[in-house]
Amino acid sequence: MPNPCSYQSGGYTYANGSGQAMGLWNTFTIPTFEQTAPGHYVIDDAGCSA
Repeated sequence: MPNPCSYQSGGYTYANGSGQAMGLWNTFTIPTFEQTAPGHYVIDDAGCSA
């Protein structure tokens, strides 16, 4: 299932909205995102709160 918070382009992964680079695309890394506005996400360095 695709992640609604990020997208892949040219082998790299980016956060939706902010375009924040997350590094090379792979299926093993699961980042935590913070939604700062509708459809706008940044990487949440604080980690998962769940």
